Amino acid sequence: MDTSYVVKFIYSGEAATVPLLHNWSFLDLCNSIRSRFPDLIQGKFMLSESVVSNTVCEDSSTMLEENDYLGCYRVEAPKSYMTKGWESYIHSEGQKFEGGVVEFRDKLRKYAIEIGFSYEFVRNDKVRVIAQCSKKHSQGCNWLVKAHLCRANGFFMIKMLVNVHTCHGVIRLQKSKMMGSKVVKSIVLDKIRANPNKKAIDIADEIKSDYGLDVAYRTVWYGTELAKTALHGDEAESYAQLLWFSESVMKSNPDSRIAIEFHRETHRFQRMFVTYGAWMKGFQSCRPILFIDATFITNKYKGQIIAASAKDANQGLYPVAYAIVDSENESNWRFFLEVLAEEFAKHPMRRVTFIFDRHVGLVSAFPRVFPNNPHGFCFRHLMANLSDKFPAGSYLKDRIPYLFMCCAYSRTLEMYQFNMEILRSEGGDIVAQFLEDLPKEN
Repeated sequence: MDTSYVVKFIYSGEAATVPLLHNWSFLDLCNSIRSRFPDLIQGKFMLSESVVSNTVCEDSSTMLEENDYLGCYRVEAPKSYMTKGWESYIHSEGQKFEGGVVEFRDKLRKYAIEIGFSYEFVRNDKVRVIAQCSKKHSQGCNWLVKAHLCRANGFFMIKMLVNVHTCHGVIRLQKSKMMGSKVVKSIVLDKIRANPNKKAIDIADEIKSDYGLDVAYRTVWYGTELAKTALHGDEAESYAQLLWFSESVMKSNPDSRIAIEFHRETHRFQRMFVTYGAWMKGFQSCRPILFIDATFITNKYKGQIIAASAKDANQGLYPVAYAIVDSENESNWRFFLEVLAEEFAKHPMRRVTFIFDRHVGLVSAFPRVFPNNPHGFCFRHLMANLSDKFPAGSYLKDRIPYLFMCCAYSRTLEMYQFNMEILRSEGGDIVAQFLEDLPKEN
């Protein structure tokens, strides 16, 4: 079987491979090179060096992959973006859009982004839309689309389409004027549905990577907010429907308790307590231990959620009640605990033990509402408070919390006393003062 060689040639930064057959003359080689580099003139170039690569068979059926031999000179395949299908969104007269004018506007904008032009509306309402190329006046471009509403079925239909541009500069750009927040909303709906806490900066990076579009951060952020509103509803409207929510819950679950407080003159929301009858009945079968804590609300209106949770038989968290308040203070804690005490009075309960952190407002309000109920402090919060008393980078910042944990998990009295002695000796006055501030019964 006759063999031949593959030779790589480099000229002006470009590279090409040529199969060198055994029966070729030097003239045949030069003609093959000139066919790959048209700028070369016969008799006016010189071969300075050639590199022989792997041999191939002349009569072999194996296809020669040029990029396998070009190395760093190989031509990268163009990346296919997720906008590829947008170029077919607007294609002919008589085209129908079942989503009405909203779908038509969305697809028209995406079509313009992918083709690479901008347009302006001559008329734009719910019944009729007329759009022309933005270069109509400057360059006399003929591109035009007219669409109207079909009242029989609610579809939007293209009545007239001149889909030819006679202007210059119709080319797809990374930064398109037509890429607004509504387009961002339409392409991030599924991302927000899967992860409502996804950050706008991450979405902007994904749009650039997947769609090949460079969008300003503010546009992405506003489009993300529009997507959240479309999926979860408007936050202001949700607060306005709280009274309806309360009435609906009481009809479907009469043993529930929803207490809403608002300003009498301005009708502005202040705070709300919620517990369902099913929650209270279920808590009667759980261990009589209630964990109370608060966390921040991170939406536009801020605030905090106070929650009371138990543990079910599967060691899972069991919700008992929650409240929405403006801040974590003594007044709001008393409001939450007093309504919770009223609900406990309606349902036969064993004596409940409370576990919570050392927030000043809660520590002050609790004994006034539940004077006879035992309570303890959250161990994780105690460790964090103890660690904060030592400077960052200090050996004791990690050592003292560890010794404190050894005391908490001691299995015998003797082991507890032994670990406590080590804790006091290494912690010094800081630990002594910390332990003194803790009530022994907690």
